[in-house]
Amino acid sequence: MIETNQKDPNIRFLQNNAKQLRKARDAKGKPFNIAELPMPRTLTLRRRAPARQLYANFLIANKLVLVPTFNDPNDRIALKHPG
Repeated sequence: MIETNQKDPNIRFLQNNAKQLRKARDAKGKPFNIAELPMPRTLTLRRRAPARQLYANFLIANKLVLVPTFNDPNDRIALKHPG
């Protein structure tokens, strides 16, 4: 996941995660193909929510992939991602 909002409290953690993943190598020393997905905007609810939702919380099943959407401009980016 990547965050472009410099004011987001998670940006530093997400940037660090991406940096570590880019350094990682498989058992043969080859770099991994890293798919970057944008973060959706934070949803504000009138009740307690368990966590910020992510496009990376998807399910692969027989002949389909279920991906959460958030009525957010980044939905289209995440759904078109070739990763």
